[in-house]
Amino acid sequence: MTESCVFCDLLKNPQSDSSFITEFDHSVAFLNFEQEAYPGASLLILKDHYDHLHDVPLHIQSSVATEMMILTRAILDVFGGFRANHMSLGNCVPHVHWHIIPRYPNDLNAGGMPDYMKDEVRLSDDAFRERALMLREVITSSKS
Repeated sequence: MTESCVFCDLLKNPQSDSSFITEFDHSVAFLNFEQEAYPGASLLILKDHYDHLHDVPLHIQSSVATEMMILTRAILDVFGGFRANHMSLGNCVPHVHWHIIPRYPNDLNAGGMPDYMKDEVRLSDDAFRERALMLREVITSSKS
C-alpha cells in the first residue's frame, strides 16, 4: 500500500463507500462516476498496490481477468448494453485498475471511444447504493 494513493485509501474500508459493489479475491468493484452517460460504468481496483500492470504477478492477472468478466456480465445483465469497453490506463491514479464501461447504441460517441461528460451530475449516495446492490445481487447469485 502506498501512503499517498487515493485507491489504497479507498480500499482501507471499501464497504463504507456508497459506490461499493463487491469484493473479489484480488480486486474490489465500485461504480464509477459516469452513471449518467454510461449506466453501470464501474471500476475494478486491484487490492494490492502496483503502479504498472506489467508488475502484477501473472497468477493475479489471471484471477483478476476472471473477476472482471464476472463484473462485466453483471453490468450487462443489470443495465443492458450491447458491449463493454475495458481500459486500464493509470494516467491519473497510478494504482492498477480497470474501467468497465457498458456501451449503448445512443451513448456519448456511440461507435467510438467512451466520451466523458465534463459537467456530469453525480448520483446521490442512495442512487449509487441502489445500483451497486443490483450488481452485487447478480454477482452473488452467479457464484451459487
